[in-house]
Amino acid sequence: MAGSQVFLKFQENKHMNEKLPKEIIILGMHRSGTSMLSGMLDRLGIAMGEDQPGRQVSNPMGHFEDGDLLSLNELILSQAGGSWDNPPTAAQIQNQAAPLDDRIQKIILDKRHANQDQHWGWKDPRTSLTIKLYLPYLRNPYIIWSQRDPDSISNSLRIRNKMPEHEANKLTEHYQRQIIDFLRDHPELPVLRISYQEMIDQPEFWISKVVNFLDLDVDEAQLLKAAEFILPQDDIKRERKILWWNSVLLLPIRALRKFGVIKKKQS
Repeated sequence: MAGSQVFLKFQENKHMNEKLPKEIIILGMHRSGTSMLSGMLDRLGIAMGEDQPGRQVSNPMGHFEDGDLLSLNELILSQAGGSWDNPPTAAQIQNQAAPLDDRIQKIILDKRHANQDQHWGWKDPRTSLTIKLYLPYLRNPYIIWSQRDPDSISNSLRIRNKMPEHEANKLTEHYQRQIIDFLRDHPELPVLRISYQEMIDQPEFWISKVVNFLDLDVDEAQLLKAAEFILPQDDIKRERKILWWNSVLLLPIRALRKFGVIKKKQS
């Protein structure tokens, strides 16, 4: 079935779709708080994907990205002639709909089957560029848009990627424009916009907004875990330092083990 036909079917069955498990897609620029949102949803019982990258210095609490969808997004951008930091045009990305149609449809069906009656979703900032290719195969999509001050994004990219400020600003503007255009073209989609800074300042308030937006049935323990996950900046910096020091301290040990100087303990 062609993508446009699938989308028309989605429109016809809109009210029926409301009874189906929700498919939550987090959109937003890199370094805009998408990982924090995805981790919070994970603690609220949303299946946010398998094969997730672990904690790293750049994201000390974890990325909470679905490895399959991350790989597919990288493939889409690559075949369109670009990458996350050198994005193709919207037209170039759309041209990948036909050659990658079967693969996109299969991955959505596989995720839906794996989660059965459970709400599920994914986070990968690249989806801000590729979301139009996925939409025809989503039955009950809900969009959460993570927003952050452009200067803060630019500063974060400068630290993590050594990206010049003007390039970071241009890249941020491009991602923002793609999200705005997508939401303008699809006003039927339920959307919740969340400010990264406001989420940190008022976690309980924004967690309740998310729970109400998605109409989730959660218990007190899940709410507490979600709130504890949204750490203040000082705590995030402390976690980042711990991860960095661990990597530095373990590096010589790993090297010695590699060359057989130190052997692993037998259990």
